[in-house]
Amino acid sequence: MQRSTEQTVAGVIARLESRQFSYILVFDGAEDSEIRQLTPTVGGNVIVTSRDPEWAYDPSSARLEVPGFDRAEAIQFLRKRGGRLSGQEADGLARAIGLLPLALEQLTALQLATGQPWEELLARLNEPFTGILSTGQPSHYPYTVSASLQLALTQLGAANPVALLIFELFAWLGSEPVSIVLLRCGRAAGQISPPLLRALRDPVQLPKAIADICRYGLARLTTARQVEVQPLMRLALRDALSPEARDRARRNVHAILAVANPGWPDDLASLDMHREMAPHVLPSDLASSTLDTAQRAVHHQIRYHYLFGDYRDACLLAEAAVTRWQDSDFLGPGHALVLLVIREWANALRALGDYQRARELSEDGMSRLQGNPEYGHNHPYRIAMEASLAVDFRIAGEYRKALRIAEENYRRHVDRYGEASGHTTRSHHNLAVSLRLVGDFRAAENVDREILTRQHENLGVEHSRTLLSANALAEDLYGLGRYREALDILRRYLPTQSRMRGAPERAVLLARRTAALVQRALGERAQALEWLLAHYHDSNVSLGSDHESTLAAMMSYANALRQLGRTEEAYIHATDVVGAYRRAFGQANPLTLAAEVNLAVIFRAQGERTRARQADTVASEALRDVVGDRHPFTVTALTNLATDLSLAGDHTGARHLSEQVFELAQDICGPDHPATLVAGANLALDWVATGASASGEQLLENMLSSLRRTLGPAHPTVTEVACGHRIECDIEPPST
Repeated sequence: MQRSTEQTVAGVIARLESRQFSYILVFDGAEDSEIRQLTPTVGGNVIVTSRDPEWAYDPSSARLEVPGFDRAEAIQFLRKRGGRLSGQEADGLARAIGLLPLALEQLTALQLATGQPWEELLARLNEPFTGILSTGQPSHYPYTVSASLQLALTQLGAANPVALLIFELFAWLGSEPVSIVLLRCGRAAGQISPPLLRALRDPVQLPKAIADICRYGLARLTTARQVEVQPLMRLALRDALSPEARDRARRNVHAILAVANPGWPDDLASLDMHREMAPHVLPSDLASSTLDTAQRAVHHQIRYHYLFGDYRDACLLAEAAVTRWQDSDFLGPGHALVLLVIREWANALRALGDYQRARELSEDGMSRLQGNPEYGHNHPYRIAMEASLAVDFRIAGEYRKALRIAEENYRRHVDRYGEASGHTTRSHHNLAVSLRLVGDFRAAENVDREILTRQHENLGVEHSRTLLSANALAEDLYGLGRYREALDILRRYLPTQSRMRGAPERAVLLARRTAALVQRALGERAQALEWLLAHYHDSNVSLGSDHESTLAAMMSYANALRQLGRTEEAYIHATDVVGAYRRAFGQANPLTLAAEVNLAVIFRAQGERTRARQADTVASEALRDVVGDRHPFTVTALTNLATDLSLAGDHTGARHLSEQVFELAQDICGPDHPATLVAGANLALDWVATGASASGEQLLENMLSSLRRTLGPAHPTVTEVACGHRIECDIEPPST
């Protein structure tokens, strides 16, 4: 029988090679090179499909790699199979399970077999060890993903047991490709399985094992020397492994990630390894590891995610760590790592706009520190948590309290670290922010100018912290009415952001907004509007619609629209902002009140004078209570309330209020500040309206002369004052 079979095969091949007819011979799913003995050499075409990449190196054949679906094809496939799936839902499914056609086919078969809603099915897939992937066999494939995987695992284990040990790791690694560099970090791990350790240390054995994994179709090696395993294959692998193998694989992954950790990300020139680790820390449940090196790696990864704007992943990882570690049977609620991660968690929540939860965490962390005598008054953890609390108070609008904390915190930093320390510099920067928020722009300028000089010398022009300091100084100069100086600073530093690698988006966003505000203040209103719209879109994408920076961006855009006469659009945006501020910060927050002052300006532009006066009355009284009579917000609100009185015919009341405002502005802002000059120009109109024409005309001439000198003769405000128009004032929400 054996001889007959060989003769039959030889006869078929000879007939095909006789050139009597054309043919196409297909070998589907070839697994070894013995198939080459069955391929004719002439007379037709032979197609071999295989998951073994070795076939690609046959010089006698043409290679054609058949990739998985691209994302658009995967979405289209799922929507055809998935009934009422929306495009967004299909995209989410494709991201979760990958683009492998077999995986997508089984998923749709699985949904049909179980009848579960797609959302529930996806949640079950993410639950390990459910066995769900062994059901729902696709009609066009002989095996499920699980069955195909089990067959390949058996073959791989027989051919190369060490390769199987390496592939087990992918049950706990993330769906992103895993670099060989990251795997080889395990060479230094002391808590890793001995056979795996030997393979990772062997320059020959590791590449061979990876090649065997790819040969059995379990993974592919990318051109970037990364091993890629399809997401659904990774999920199936967890189900396929025995409990002992699962535990072994997880311990090994934890050991590799722990030893790969390059250290605290703030202090590193290169963050490549943190970037390699990042997709795998959450899927591997590294926070559950009892290795102290793994716990430090988790802490550092939380910080890494925060620095690069991955705030949601930072929150997820921090929550997992704190929840696990604070258990009394693990590290305990007062452990140093728990307290450090609580602070990082609060930072990430704050960046996401969850201000209340961030403050609760900061206060909880401070309470734990204060209750433990190990953490004295000047302990680094106490100092750091205190700095976070100052930020929470700033966001809550408690500016004076935040300033007191920031002043004390800076003194403690100097005592603990010295003036030249990076920790002290950051504390000094935060002090300047608090000074700016209470309206003390001169003091803030002195601090920020000193910091910028130091950052420039120590970090260079292109560092993100240098840009952050440059923007802070520009904000101070803007508050002082020195717009051209502010623009010069930004022109010097902002263009460098395009060359920054991994620059935190916040520094760039802040600087772009300040540049747009300065342009508007200098009279370039159309250009400022264009820049502010782009900034608003960027903030919305980067930070989310309810983040305070996004709300500030929308408010600035509304102010610019109103100034250009597009009051209907301005009204829509301003009302949205006021509502969002009320929800996020409360009715009495200075940012909410400032937004209401701006909305009142729009009311007046639309002819709704009564609504404007009511809004200004309420806002000005509230601002007096919250930030005081001498705060720039209050001065602006009172300036506009005087306009309300004038428009209502109460010229005497308007004059008395304008006199108070002009005196305050001169004292707070200085005699040549544009806000002071505008207040003086409005007062001149009130004097004329109440019969003091000579005094009013003289004051108006003085204010016009100073405005021409300060803003330039072609500035729109100069023209408006010369025409006898009353000037409207708005408030640009400050960065906190």
